[in-house]
Amino acid sequence: LANAAEILRSSDKWSESDFTKYKTWMVDVFYAPASKFLSQHNGRLDCPLHYWLNWDLASMTAILSIGILTEDNFKINEAIQYFKYGSGSGNIYNAVPFLHSDPDSNLMIGQCQESGRDQGHATLCVGLMGVFCQMAKNVGEDLFTYADNRAFAMCEYIGKYNYGEVENNLYLSSFKYD
Repeated sequence: LANAAEILRSSDKWSESDFTKYKTWMVDVFYAPASKFLSQHNGRLDCPLHYWLNWDLASMTAILSIGILTEDNFKINEAIQYFKYGSGSGNIYNAVPFLHSDPDSNLMIGQCQESGRDQGHATLCVGLMGVFCQMAKNVGEDLFTYADNRAFAMCEYIGKYNYGEVENNLYLSSFKYD
């Protein structure tokens, strides 16, 4: 909703007062719960990784898009700093905890925290991560390549997995099961 409003920002069919009301609504209704979720994880402070990556990414994306819409650098920085240093699954090192050398290209591919779960959730993370990183890039912060290209590596891994080119849970492939 915030991205749609950003696109319509310059529309002559949207009065300045209605646009201001809309921004207030976005902050009051959506920002507060998203920010609270990232800082408290529904009271699971003892286990910040309790929630899957898609939960953190959805909240981070909401905060970033609302920050851009309202031109609020605090909100923009809140989302970007969580990506870099947050305690939950949205921290890029928790989001993509395993990097592997791709035998086809010698580039790194990265296992998403949701790899090994169903592919609906893993691919949801690709979409959310892509939108989040593109919004950040639009405001001058390249998160696609941050931390050894982890966001790109995650997308490549999930794409290759769904194309049948990598074994899911590569980091477990050395274990023997009876």
